[in-house]
Amino acid sequence: MKKTFTILIIAYIVIALALFMFFGREKDNEIYMMSIEKDYARLLTDNETIDIPLYISQEYTFFTDEANIIDSRIISETDEVKVKIKDIKNQSQRVSYEEKKYFLYYIECDFSEVYSENLKLNIINAQLKLTYENEEELLLDLGDVILMFKNLEQASHIDFNRMYSLHDQDTMVGIYIEIINKSNQTIKIHEIEILNEKAKINLNGAKISYEAPNYLVSTNEILKDYQLVVEEFEANDTFHFTHDSSIILPIQYLNKIQHLNRFPLIIHYEYNNLMYTYIIDDYLFYNHISDLYNDYYEVQHYQYSYQ
Repeated sequence: MKKTFTILIIAYIVIALALFMFFGREKDNEIYMMSIEKDYARLLTDNETIDIPLYISQEYTFFTDEANIIDSRIISETDEVKVKIKDIKNQSQRVSYEEKKYFLYYIECDFSEVYSENLKLNIINAQLKLTYENEEELLLDLGDVILMFKNLEQASHIDFNRMYSLHDQDTMVGIYIEIINKSNQTIKIHEIEILNEKAKINLNGAKISYEAPNYLVSTNEILKDYQLVVEEFEANDTFHFTHDSSIILPIQYLNKIQHLNRFPLIIHYEYNNLMYTYIIDDYLFYNHISDLYNDYYEVQHYQYSYQ
């Protein structure tokens, strides 16, 4: 009886261990990943790259080893651009989202193979497509990717002293900039590009400010009759200034509010009847704690199962 009981106990332990190993292995074979759809508005020189965040539930997998990638490109329904993955960087940061743990990586994308001076790429609803040696493919939703390739050598008639964003609650409604006129002659700004199809600096509403406003503002306090969201962007008038000036530049959104926090300012201006360009490169106006908990961003989920 004692021997039979011992055998039953051993059998129970073996079965329990087998079940644990089976279900545990099934669980380990599941990899969960997330990407974040947001706007990538960048002005790139020939040696600059873009980092794409990837959240993944296992820290070390073939997905996060760039040596396993045999092809990489950014695609949409109408466009396809070859890129090179220079690195996939472990940020040594673990985050929780919807009761799952993820490790944060940055996928460093290099555009040197397609770089051409003054080339502009406008890829709407873009995806990063990665193909691996084992023939697995990973498609990550990125959002809109708008890039301009340009050397930063530029005319020196204007400069700026400081600049910051203006917010009405959580929405970026404008920019305050202290601009320097080195020419002491009248300069006419014709347009300020921010490389975003859904947002625009409205020069028609720009105005001189005689004191630096608080970055948290009520729109009506600084911009009367200001329409934040429009159905169609209107053509810009020119904005003139002769001396160093502090200027409030209002931002308008097409159809709905977008999340803006980093973009270049490409200022097209006229001086002595000739057109010039002054560029403020990829300005980070502010940073938030985590993209995951920003209401303007959409988090996309992916699941991979080992065979």
